[in-house]
Amino acid sequence: MKFKKIVPVILTVFIFWFFFQFINFKHLISMSVKLSWKSVVSATALYFVSNYFRAERFRLLSGKPASIVQMLRIVFLYGFYNKVLPFRTGEISYAFLMKKSNYSTYTESLSTLLITRIYDVFSAFLLLLIALLFSREVMPLFHPALIASLLLVIVVILYNLPYMFKIIEVIFHRILIPDRFGISSERLQSYSNRIQFLIDWFTKTSNSMVMLKLAVLSFLMWLSLYGTFFILMSQLGFYLPFSGIVIGSVFANFSNLLPVSGVGGFGTMEAGWAVGFTLLGVNRNDAIATGVVINLFIFLCTAGFALIALLVTIYTKKYLHSSDEEEM
Repeated sequence: MKFKKIVPVILTVFIFWFFFQFINFKHLISMSVKLSWKSVVSATALYFVSNYFRAERFRLLSGKPASIVQMLRIVFLYGFYNKVLPFRTGEISYAFLMKKSNYSTYTESLSTLLITRIYDVFSAFLLLLIALLFSREVMPLFHPALIASLLLVIVVILYNLPYMFKIIEVIFHRILIPDRFGISSERLQSYSNRIQFLIDWFTKTSNSMVMLKLAVLSFLMWLSLYGTFFILMSQLGFYLPFSGIVIGSVFANFSNLLPVSGVGGFGTMEAGWAVGFTLLGVNRNDAIATGVVINLFIFLCTAGFALIALLVTIYTKKYLHSSDEEEM
């Protein structure tokens, strides 16, 4: 257990040690001071908008009705936990936050996370495909036909999730029978009920209108995030077209799918960022430095939003508690 806790620290230290073989603090500071207040406010606003669309997406899949303010609070806290907890365990915090707020069960929340992750991949590939149509010079890196094929596969998976789980259920009942592998009939029934729940849940989300709303919200969420990157990169002195930002940051974004990350999300994101923008022709040292500066900006925004959410939660509980006492 202790080893698992220190792996992200070791990973972060190693990656940053490697990075600082090419850049130094003076380089980072000189680059950071280029950010004007106007650009910081604009980028923060767009990052907030990205979180807003994320919250709307979760609200659409919530087991019970929730206001956008309440869902934003959960999204902000979830985002922070996802940044700081090791081995992507922060993902599970969403289920605990939703359960604590009485909006959905653990199973519903974990199912929601699975669905939104699939839509994340779909939206990211869709934006990448669109960006490639405006960036012919990088066609050899990402061939549109390959991206289009992946999009088609994802769409097929989305439409057939209930049937996929039905196949899993059939295999499950054929392989696992009571007392085989030391599994009791009670536990087997519990597993069977969970699979049936997933089938029912994914059948509900396979509704055409729900899928369309999820796709649009996911697309807008990623578009806002790329807009944040575009503003910051322009202010740092790298005037790449919007399509170039989308293509360059693809490796950084997909580093979020790795099972391990550095402390605060640092390390893996910068590595992916440096690879992507170096392939686009940005100087290696500048690519590394911009990755560090932008990831630090995202982390500070995430921490700031989480702090606001925490303060609102504390104030609300205190206010409601005081109001209840006055009524009594």
